[in-house]
Amino acid sequence: MSLYKTRFMAIILAFILTFGCLSARAEDSKATFDRYQSLYKSYQEAVTRQIDSATLEQMAAELQAASRDYYRSIGVEVTFDAENPGEPVVTQSEQFADSADSQGIGVVKSALQRKYEEILSALGSPNRESRYAEIQKQLEDFLSSCNDAALQKEAIFQLSEVVYERTRSMAKAQEVLLKFAKATGNSEFRRQAMARIVVLKKKSIVAQKREEFKQIQQSTINK
Repeated sequence: MSLYKTRFMAIILAFILTFGCLSARAEDSKATFDRYQSLYKSYQEAVTRQIDSATLEQMAAELQAASRDYYRSIGVEVTFDAENPGEPVVTQSEQFADSADSQGIGVVKSALQRKYEEILSALGSPNRESRYAEIQKQLEDFLSSCNDAALQKEAIFQLSEVVYERTRSMAKAQEVLLKFAKATGNSEFRRQAMARIVVLKKKSIVAQKREEFKQIQQSTINK
């Protein structure tokens, strides 16, 4: 066999193997999605029927395991809280560190730090969803006068989250991060901004799938 034919066959074989791996991953992801969907439906029906707590806890544990398997297949980590064990919560890959912690215990917080933490405290309030527009305005005002590069970066990242939660628009949230990435002269900040876009995209996928689950559940109830 000629060298040309050998190389050609090698390329074809590599393509077949790659396509096969991608197909297998797609099938695995679909299988975990189908299992998650089925368990989610069963769990919601059990909650509606108000079955005994022991059975419900067991079903919740199975649902959570299936949920983690599915979301990991699309590159997302989730957790669950005790109050709503059937609904996954997206785990952020980068958490906002307290500015004082990064500078050492005992450091006096600046006026900018205190102002930023006041804005963050609003995000921890029970009624934060009704206050997203207000919080967005506060973050934008803070950024207009912030001259601390580290705080500015944190505020930009938080602003992108608030914009997404308020509008459910990946494009608008991404615009906040892209504008910052283009303007900053810090290459590490730029890398983090681009990484944050990836996180938001995954969060958007999760939100889309969750909406699909709700529609499936509603259609099942209406039958």
